[in-house]
Amino acid sequence: SSLFVAPDHPAVVYESLACENRLLGDAASRVRDWYDAVGLIPTDELPDHVSVELTFLGYLAEEEARAAERGDPTEAAELRTHQARFLAEHPGRWLPALGATLVRSEDPVYAGVGRLLRDFIAEEIERLNPRRRAQRTGRKPAIGRVPGLVAPDECSLCGFCVQVCKLRALRIYEAGSETCLLLNIERCVGCNLCQEICPERVLVLSDFCDLEKHGGLNGAPSGSETWHTLRVSERVVCPKCGQLHVSQAELDAVCTRIEADVFLRQRLSYCADCKSIL
Repeated sequence: SSLFVAPDHPAVVYESLACENRLLGDAASRVRDWYDAVGLIPTDELPDHVSVELTFLGYLAEEEARAAERGDPTEAAELRTHQARFLAEHPGRWLPALGATLVRSEDPVYAGVGRLLRDFIAEEIERLNPRRRAQRTGRKPAIGRVPGLVAPDECSLCGFCVQVCKLRALRIYEAGSETCLLLNIERCVGCNLCQEICPERVLVLSDFCDLEKHGGLNGAPSGSETWHTLRVSERVVCPKCGQLHVSQAELDAVCTRIEADVFLRQRLSYCADCKSIL
């Protein structure tokens, strides 16, 4: 884009060029050492390109989530420390300035990108530095804004919120005859992606203390971590074979959306195997 070469918009997307005024400088070498340490090799761009650095930051966050899911808090803590160090040494030292430059351009596309970039880096710095967040908010680091359902009965358990949660703080869990939407507060960073994607607009970020006070959370232990139940729905029993399959909440939402009559609703209540032989 001309945005990155026009004299009045001197935005650059390489750390070495932004900080040392040259391509493939010391910053590129140092950031490559980070990739080499975990066996990653960027193939389509120079190692200090903004997209590569952000992708690596995301990789570390995903590895942290996997470690937490395996019940390995020591490895998760180490990966979190790596994220904080990498952010401080590389993206955090130059991407806020790039974001500000893009915002000042007032370009219809890149100004928005700049705001997202600027806000994302600020959020990551706070997420990885709980003490700093506590100083700003005046609250304990473990307490913050987390997802809650303002109208639980309207949640269809579609699972979209689970799919967009990068740190796997939300989970769909089938326990016997029930399907549950679970929340792990310790993993949640209040990124707001779940609220934005909720089709029913019933999942919203609220203060954790408010959710507790109003009884919005019930403890649901899973392994060594604590999960909280946001929504519970009975699972549908197939009329033909008796097998449990989708949640009643999801079936009701689909039937409402397509305005299913009683005959179609009955057909949809069959499991996938029985539907195939009807």
